[in-house]
Amino acid sequence: MSGVMKPPLRTSRSAALGVGGIVSVALLTGCGDDGSSGAGSADRSASQGQPQSSPAQVVQATNKKTTQAKTARIKLATTVEAGGNSETITGSGVLDLQDGTSRMRLGQGGQQLEQRIVNQVLYQKPPAASGQLPEGKSWMKVDLQRLNRSQGTGGPAMSDPANSFAYTKSLSEKDVRKVG
Repeated sequence: MSGVMKPPLRTSRSAALGVGGIVSVALLTGCGDDGSSGAGSADRSASQGQPQSSPAQVVQATNKKTTQAKTARIKLATTVEAGGNSETITGSGVLDLQDGTSRMRLGQGGQQLEQRIVNQVLYQKPPAASGQLPEGKSWMKVDLQRLNRSQGTGGPAMSDPANSFAYTKSLSEKDVRKVG
């Protein structure tokens, strides 16, 4: 008999949703105040007779525009493994690039989770039916800096979602490809 126990599927899904929330801070797509993205700008350039931008140039232009706007709209889809199961998590929200605060809604398997990051502290409100919190509690709190210190990983990019966005500035042609 192995010493590893598989958690019930409901627990695995809730864990996957929570992990997906933590991972989501690094999966950003930026939009300016007018809702347009760098990709749309590149498509307009090509249609106006200007040379089309490379995928890396589009990402870098999006980074510049988003940084100037000081906010980003986040839209993500990611797959995580938990308890031997693969779960796809989708989400959307907003991120303040000046102070690192964010607000997101994540969904997976018909369940919704609300997530906020304030002062490098992650707050999550799991679905009420998940039974993951003590009676009478609706939010859980994770100090991302403390978590990083205890595990010796992550650094400031993981505890501050605004820092995790900065990686897009240095992407090159070998790092980016157009998929649609």
